[in-house]
Amino acid sequence: MLLRRAVFEPFRNPVSIHEIDNRLSKLNALKEASRREAKREQRRWLASDRPHLWILSPTLSPNTLQSFSATPRQGWEKGVYFLPSGQPARLVAIHQLPVTPKTLWLRLMGRGSVQEGAIAELLALPDHHPFKFQTIEHLAILQIQLQMGQNLGTDERGLIMSLNSVYEEWRKVTLQEGELIGEQRGRQEGELVGQQRLVLQLLNRKVGDVPDALRQAIMGLPLTELEALGEDLLNFSNLSDLIHWLESHGLT
Repeated sequence: MLLRRAVFEPFRNPVSIHEIDNRLSKLNALKEASRREAKREQRRWLASDRPHLWILSPTLSPNTLQSFSATPRQGWEKGVYFLPSGQPARLVAIHQLPVTPKTLWLRLMGRGSVQEGAIAELLALPDHHPFKFQTIEHLAILQIQLQMGQNLGTDERGLIMSLNSVYEEWRKVTLQEGELIGEQRGRQEGELVGQQRLVLQLLNRKVGDVPDALRQAIMGLPLTELEALGEDLLNFSNLSDLIHWLESHGLT
């Protein structure tokens, strides 16, 4: 999927015919932009300059596949469909993909039991796996962002619940990294360093860059206050919320 320039369009709900048409129009616009870029740079435009489109959908109805004459291709996994020659677009039905290690990264974008199974597989990967922690971190951040939303639907609330185990794993690993940093200075200080790292990472995701003055105030908090901040910051929306929290605790 990554051997050529590519555009990925993931859909949380089954993609519609109209949405596919819209993405194909965008693909053609990208092609023309690529041609103009080659002309400006006075170089030959090659077919390989044209990006391929990958549309990722939980499921694909027979009517959708028929509408675009999308068919499977030998050598590719079940669930991957190619549009006719001349149209560099592919459709992926995530819930049809076989349960293998190489489809894990796509199945994480599925729904319901497919996604839950993929999350369990991710957490079961060995700790030295090159993509494990990076993926866990992205999913933990997704959970935090979802929790910030208003009027969440059943699907969003279900996803938040599914990601609880991922968030806890990310929190545990982040704390452990901090403890290792402070190991030589004693176990208690190592735990403090771990909590500091966790809180600052969460704050950067929730409210953006934290000014040095506020960062120093946070670094000076005792462990119990840091733990309280770690819980409360999940409800923060901006930097003002952090400032208000620090003020209410007599820390600014």
